[in-house]
Amino acid sequence: MLKASENFSFAFFIDCPYSFIMSNLSGLPEQIVLRPATPEDESFLLFAYETSRDEELQYLAWGSEKERESFFRMQFDAQNIHFKNSYELLDYDIIQKNNIPIGRLVLSWEPEHLHCVDIILLPEFRRNHLGAAIMEAIVSEADRRKITASLFYEKWKPYLGKFYERYGFKTIKEHQGHYYMERSAGGSQPNIAS
Repeated sequence: MLKASENFSFAFFIDCPYSFIMSNLSGLPEQIVLRPATPEDESFLLFAYETSRDEELQYLAWGSEKERESFFRMQFDAQNIHFKNSYELLDYDIIQKNNIPIGRLVLSWEPEHLHCVDIILLPEFRRNHLGAAIMEAIVSEADRRKITASLFYEKWKPYLGKFYERYGFKTIKEHQGHYYMERSAGGSQPNIAS
């Protein structure tokens, strides 16, 4: 197992065998396309990751630009190692609008379950219904396959819980700094007895 402090390359993550079935997701607006990430996307993916932490770290005073860059590189590499070690069937896609990268979508597929690992849209593409269109396509695919869907979101972003509730997700438990949500096929209340 690699440690985040080791010389890590995003290509190491991308070269692992993943399913890439999400790239064929139907129901997205015509101008939105998903494509598998490649090693050439690494700088964009690092930038997208940084923008996903803006709210959380907006008041942090960095000692230098190099310190900030090192922090985000370490966190990005650690996240990718976590993804690689935690999920067997993983789609790691670039979200494009009119052929321009605007975010990433990371989904883990199992025969009876879909886990939304991460969804990032660049700030200028947030709050304009693109996230809603992507979420609608995800839940439609889960319903078509008749499988449960799940996700985590940060406790300090309560607006995300309200967003996911619109698609039938229900909070099941707290886990460290996150809430875990599930959605049964069709959006009904998940089975929380297990």
